[in-house]
This record gives sequence, C-alpha cells and structure tokens, in this order.
Amino acid sequence: MHRTSLFERFLIGVVLFGVGVIFVLTLSLLGKASIASRPNAAAISLTGKPHLIMFYADWCGWCQKMRPSLNLMKEKYGASVTFWDLNIDSSNSAALSRKYSVYFVPYVVLLDKEGETMRVLPGYQTQKKLEDVLTTLLIAQ
Repeated sequence: MHRTSLFERFLIGVVLFGVGVIFVLTLSLLGKASIASRPNAAAISLTGKPHLIMFYADWCGWCQKMRPSLNLMKEKYGASVTFWDLNIDSSNSAALSRKYSVYFVPYVVLLDKEGETMRVLPGYQTQKKLEDVLTTLLIAQ
C-alpha cells in the first residue's frame, strides 16, 4: 500500500487551492454587473470624427474609477468625438489590443479622424486630463 509523502500532500493541497481560487474568482466576475454590453470591436470604423478608445477590464478598479469621467466626456463631446469602450478580456478586442500595444489597463488611445494615433494615455487619467487632451485633439482637427 502506497503512502503519500508530505511533499505529495503539499502539492495536492497547492493544486486544490489554485483550483478553488480560480473557481471563486470566476463566480465573482460572473456575478458583477458587467460593462461588457458596451461596444467591443474587431476594428475601428472611421466616422469622420476623432476617436477616443478606452481599453478596460471588468475586474480593473482604476477602469471603474475612470468610468464616470468618461461618461461625462461622452455627454460633452459625443457629437464631435467617437468613443469606443473595448474590454481587453473579449476575444473581439484582441486584435486591437495587439495593434495598440495594450499590456495593462486602463489605456486610452486617441485617434484623429483618419484613424492615425495622436496620443496614448496609459494608466488612470483624471477628468481634467481627459478634457485637456480631447480639447487639444479637437483643435488639431
């Protein structure tokens, strides 16, 4: 009869713990109010206006903290700027995440009306910063 060694029991415990953590995280993400209903796109379609692309993730606290500022910017500049919310965890957004070298979130990319990258804003951005760069982008157009 084979007796499991202390090391084997340790390994089994680590594996079971890892599986448990993954299970709990999955359940907690599924239970949250998702913002995945916002557009996810495989490509940015040109609209004749500049674009603000917000790369985010549902689990990202800083992304959630930026959301009210972005919503205000959409209300204020929505007629002049096309806003995109792209969830990096969506397979639909994978190509754009690679194209714009998104390795962390939040990550904002500003494009001119021809789709050329004008500015990249990595990390959390204040409402003042977002407003300043949008104003500058619009003046440049």
